[in-house]
Amino acid sequence: MLRHRLLIMAAALLVATPAMAKKKAAAPAEKIELLPVGSKAPHFTLKPINRGSIGEGLGDPTANRFGATVLKKLVGKKRKPSDVKLVVLTFYATWCKSCQKEVPYLNELTKELAPKGLRSFVIAVDKGGEGKKLLDAKLAEGVGPKKVKIEIPVFHDGFNILQKKFKAAALPTVYMINAEGKIVFTKHGFNEKKGDKKKLRAAVLKGLGS
Repeated sequence: MLRHRLLIMAAALLVATPAMAKKKAAAPAEKIELLPVGSKAPHFTLKPINRGSIGEGLGDPTANRFGATVLKKLVGKKRKPSDVKLVVLTFYATWCKSCQKEVPYLNELTKELAPKGLRSFVIAVDKGGEGKKLLDAKLAEGVGPKKVKIEIPVFHDGFNILQKKFKAAALPTVYMINAEGKIVFTKHGFNEKKGDKKKLRAAVLKGLGS
């Protein structure tokens, strides 16, 4: 009798195991949903933590009396006369490996195309006071394998408020915003081997109308 029961249990286990494995393998990957292209970008007011940022001297009064950048002064119906045609936001963290490659490239691209109306901002999401210390150290050291000095404005979103508004759960996440304040391009992740440098440049040039 005992032997009979053991045989039945063994057979049941053999049948159940492939089914369980199949069910586990079939679980769908989590889909990342960014704000839709064509929608209005959420406004923000943040103060850069680095000085001498690229974009100064373009004639656009982007700062309030506290020295903070105000997006609605750059884009949208309330924008003041400005040469800015495209704003690029990238969400970054010191622990994000692909971010360390994307931000130096965006820095380089902005140095080249700022005279044509490109403004770029880095939004660092390292949390709290400790995150700010890590960010300051990283900027002082230089970003990426070549230790590049980042000259585009860097903001610290220590409470992740802007990260949540832009649904930037995956890093890096890039948004491009046109002069009307509408999102014209979104992307998450950065992989040089998959041609992401060329894709980023092409999207910027398209946004600038070049």
